[in-house]
Amino acid sequence: MGAGTGTSVTRTPPWHAVPNDLFLELVRAGADAGCRDLAFQAWSYTATHRTDGLLTSAEVRQFYSWNKRREALLVDKGFWRRGQDGFVVVGYLDGDLNHTKAEIEARAEKARLRQSTYVSRQKAKNGDKHGSSGDASNDV
Repeated sequence: MGAGTGTSVTRTPPWHAVPNDLFLELVRAGADAGCRDLAFQAWSYTATHRTDGLLTSAEVRQFYSWNKRREALLVDKGFWRRGQDGFVVVGYLDGDLNHTKAEIEARAEKARLRQSTYVSRQKAKNGDKHGSSGDASNDV
C-alpha cells in the first residue's frame, strides 16, 4: 500500500501536496517515528529541490532520520521504489497532486512575462514619470 491512495491532500511549504492519509498508512505499515520523518523529509526535499519525486541514494543518506532499516521498510511497503541511482517517492506526481519541475518553471516564466507586460503598459500609460527605476522619491 503506497502513498497517494487518498484523494485529500495537505499543502505544505514550499507548496507541495502530501496525501492526508500518508501518516496513517505509515503507521499501519509499522513505521516508527523516525521512519515517518524520513518519508516526510523525502516529500519535502523533492519539492524544495524540484526533483520530481526522484532521490539519489546519497541525498537520502543525508536525511537526519535515515538508516538502512527505515529505508528498507519504505521500499518494502511501497512508499518508495528503487530507481536507477536511488529512489522514486511513490505517488509524488500522481494526478494533480504535485507539479513537475518543467510545469513549475513554465508557470514562473508565464508569470514573469505577465508582470513584465503589465509594468510596460503602466509605464506607457503614465508616461514613465518615475524613470526606469520606478523610484517615486524624485517627485517633489
